[in-house]
Amino acid sequence: MSSFFGNLFGNKKRTTTQAEVLLEELIDRERADQEKQFSAESPARCDLCSKSFSAERFFVDGEVKGTPQVGVPDGTSMGQWANMCAGCFQARGVGVVWGSGQLYERTPNGTWLMMAGFPPPKNDA
Repeated sequence: MSSFFGNLFGNKKRTTTQAEVLLEELIDRERADQEKQFSAESPARCDLCSKSFSAERFFVDGEVKGTPQVGVPDGTSMGQWANMCAGCFQARGVGVVWGSGQLYERTPNGTWLMMAGFPPPKNDA
């Protein structure tokens, strides 16, 4: 991916942030390559800080800590969701797991591929 990001950012040296390093640790590349689940939208900015996603490697579509909770049909509750940059997710995200958040990585063609937070595997029983 490093050569792709060099080309994406005009071959400028790009520093990886600590927040991005933490997100890299969550990646399940094998499952991402198998499932090929892409974001239905292509968000332009972080909903929390308004940072442009044009030069970002990741975004998380997930629940935000400290937001009002609403009940869901399974009897649990969840807060408001947002498209977050890596830094905002590190500071305010609940998690990357089904029901709390999905991690997306930009592909060479500019789409966003889900890399973590997949639904539970389907039982073939």
